[in-house]
Parts: sequence; structure tokens; C-alpha cells
Amino acid sequence: MEEFVNRKYLKREKCEIVDGSGVNMDRFKRNPLPTGNVFLMVSRILKQKGVKEYFEAAKIVKQKYPDTEFLYVGAEDKTQAALNLDEVREEFLDTNIVNYCGESNDVPSYIAKSTVFVLPSYYREGVPRTLLEALSMGRPIITTDTVGCRETVKDGVNGYFVPIKDSKALADKMMYLIGHRDILQKMSDASYEYCKKRFDIKIINKRMLEIMNI
Repeated sequence: MEEFVNRKYLKREKCEIVDGSGVNMDRFKRNPLPTGNVFLMVSRILKQKGVKEYFEAAKIVKQKYPDTEFLYVGAEDKTQAALNLDEVREEFLDTNIVNYCGESNDVPSYIAKSTVFVLPSYYREGVPRTLLEALSMGRPIITTDTVGCRETVKDGVNGYFVPIKDSKALADKMMYLIGHRDILQKMSDASYEYCKKRFDIKIINKRMLEIMNI
């Protein structure tokens, strides 16, 4: 909002902020954390989403915890910002470090399989819908302290922030959570409660209607 006002696109008195588009908590229902260690990333295959960093972190973690599973769900992108999967296939996909699941219309089923949701993005965007969906289903989050993403995490409460473009820091947080299952459950509870209080689509829609005087 400050950027829009500073660039004189909008007058400050005409601006309101809402917490993203919200999430349908009836569709993205909370379910228990699985017993294994399964990390999930869902995004378009864009470099700025931190896809390569996720892959690199997975490789580091696998060296110490080889039974850990890393899932990646996302549609291939044809823009210049896209990551070419052929560039990472031999090192990360063919070696089963990361399980690329392709594009899916059933994201809840993948979140249900995961213990932690990861989005190491440095892409300037609104509040990512995938993070809201993961919160709704009670998943701890590892993401970056960047525009949009930062709204979904209370650092150390329901997840962690990591620096952008830092695969090692991302791997360190993953391994910490692998070794502390008790923290995982507390973060799961915190994610769900945070979503229910702030991002439930019923709250967001009500606020939008108030703003528009409808």
C-alpha cells in the first residue's frame, strides 16, 4: 500500500488492506500430521519461487536423513523467469532427492501427506494462496521474510523464516524440525489457530463487503 501511495497511484485515504484473498477452511480441512518426515512445496516452476533452493536443501537433508521425503507440485512455466526442469533433472529428480508430482488440482491431498510446507520465495507477490491452504490444514511453514510470505508466519511459533537464496539455512531449519517432533505439533496447532483468526475466507469476505459498503 505504501508503495502505491508513494508512487501516487492512489490516495492514502482511499486505501484499505485486507489479508489476501483468504482460504476456504471447509475445503482445506485440518488433519493430523503424518508420522514420517515429508516436506512439500507447491508453486509454479519459477526461479523466484525458490524452487532450486528447495531442491538444494533437500539434497543436503537427504545426506543426514535419507528417509526424508521431498514432494514438489507445480506447473511448468514458459516465461523467462521459469526454471528449466531439464537443468535439475539429473541431479535432483532422477536421483529421487525430490519427487516431482507435476501439476495437480488436488492440492489438499498433497498437503495431507506432508509434515512441513515450504516456500522459499523471493517473488514479489500478495499473500501466497498455497501458504494459506497449508495453514488451514495445520502445517508448520518454512518461508522467507519477504512481501506476502511474511504475513503467514510468526517466526518460531508456527514456522520459521529463512534468508532468500540460502539453501543451507533452509536445510538447517528442515533438519531442526526433523529432530524435534514435539515442536512440529505445537507449530501445527499454531498455524491452524492463526489461519482461523486471520485468514478464514468468511472473515476476509466480510471485511471486503464492509470496505465496499455492501
